[in-house]
Amino acid sequence: MGDRDLGALADADLLLTSLPDPVALLDADLVIRRINEPGVRLIRHYLGDGAPDPTGQPLSRFGGAATLPVETLLRRAMRLGRADTLPDVEVPLEAGGRRLTLTFEVTAIPAAGPSVLAIARDHTEHKVLLEQLRRERDFSSLVLNRTRALVVVLDARGGIVEFNEACRELTGYTFDEVRGRRVWDFLLVPEEVAPVLRVFEELRAGHFPNQFENFWVTKDGRRRRVAWTNSAILDRTGAVVWVVGTGWDVTEVRAREERLRHDALHDPLTGLANRAFLAEVLTLALHRAERDSDYRFGLIYLDLDGFKEVNDRHGHPFGDRVLVAVGDRLRRLLRKSDTVARVGGDEFVILADPLQGSEALQGLSDRLLRGLREPLLVNGISVTLTASMGLVLCDQAGSDPETLVARADEAMYRAKRSGKGKSSFAARLQDREQAG
Repeated sequence: MGDRDLGALADADLLLTSLPDPVALLDADLVIRRINEPGVRLIRHYLGDGAPDPTGQPLSRFGGAATLPVETLLRRAMRLGRADTLPDVEVPLEAGGRRLTLTFEVTAIPAAGPSVLAIARDHTEHKVLLEQLRRERDFSSLVLNRTRALVVVLDARGGIVEFNEACRELTGYTFDEVRGRRVWDFLLVPEEVAPVLRVFEELRAGHFPNQFENFWVTKDGRRRRVAWTNSAILDRTGAVVWVVGTGWDVTEVRAREERLRHDALHDPLTGLANRAFLAEVLTLALHRAERDSDYRFGLIYLDLDGFKEVNDRHGHPFGDRVLVAVGDRLRRLLRKSDTVARVGGDEFVILADPLQGSEALQGLSDRLLRGLREPLLVNGISVTLTASMGLVLCDQAGSDPETLVARADEAMYRAKRSGKGKSSFAARLQDREQAG
């Protein structure tokens, strides 16, 4: 309110009609002359619908001796002609078979008359919740600190009010180090601050996304991935007072999942993509070709010449190391946007994405042929290999991954029949259809 510099007199009508808080106008005898709708609702909330009409009633009717500090405040405001506030007024109440201690912040503002305006802000529920937390702290601390789950409680501004032992063990922070701090100020990686703030605002608005993951940064700088389930403690108006996050450290679980996905899509010997990965990226390329008539990509089916002799002469373990060396060389010869997959014993498929046209695809195959002719040093033994390649330029929609790979495979065998270390283009689909 900026209560101390409002002046000696206030506009009672304006304050009674504009403020969302309970407001009452009292005369010099502290009899209630007017009261706004929030004030009436407050009295009925605590005293029931049968509560007397407060208009014309003395203030003491609604609190007895407990109102004496408020009466002193109101009289002082009228006498001195300036506003004043009592931050923590407690009023015991017995109604409907229950005993309550109501807690208010009361502001007194002098008005014409002489009269005085009393503005009450109800802190009862918040105080009750705090008291419940205080009484239950020993029990809740025992539960919170014995559980393996991470439990963090935030206030409405995001400040930490609870940080259980699992959180402390994971992060290395003590509770004193995090108390009152906002999680996005020190626990998050920079790129996740904005998404977490959006989630927090959703939580404050009463929406609770139950599957949310983000990284926490520990005190020593490590990243741990946490899967959260969120809930909230609300006041009687439905406003969020505290946000409660329960989380599990899923760093190792996600790493295992990533390893499983990697293993499912990669060749275990060379670490290159496998047929499943190749099918995924080929499908994506074909979908793009359907949308973009100017987009082209190429496919190269590569088979090593004379690899059987290497195996027969040096043994299969040595042959495996040769395949690894070939895979490494292919990676170095290709662009980052290209994909190389091992699809058989000594067979590889390369997705060249994107390409300008057939000349670019031929140029790439020539570079690969030259690169593979360079000797490989494996276990101190120099190995010289060549390769046969089948080329497919995809410059039209309407195909599928299996057909493209089969066409490149067919072209590769045609190149191999014409001699080692050569490449051959597959016939275009329409040419094959006309020939058929």
